[in-house]
Amino acid sequence: GLMLTVVSIVTVMLLGYILGKVFKLERPLSYLISAGTAICGGSAIAAVSPIIKPSTKQISLALAIVFTLNSIALFVYPAIGHLLNLSQEQFGLWCAVGIHDTSSV
Repeated sequence: GLMLTVVSIVTVMLLGYILGKVFKLERPLSYLISAGTAICGGSAIAAVSPIIKPSTKQISLALAIVFTLNSIALFVYPAIGHLLNLSQEQFGLWCAVGIHDTSSV
């Protein structure tokens, strides 16, 4: 699980950087969304914010995006897990890596 977590975090952070460039997002917003998605939702955004000093608007927008994606995942992941015939252990690991907020997992 540790290697899967490391690979997941690195991949999401890199994809966040690339997609931020593609969609021409402000750099702090892109970093916040990437950190929130890769690590632990709102907690990661709160931890990263003092370091990169985003505006209040950027923090709010990043939180809204990450929590919206989290809410969607709560409904979509169980259906996909069922369709893929995942065991409880496989589903738990997949959710732990894929859903942005630890409390939701």
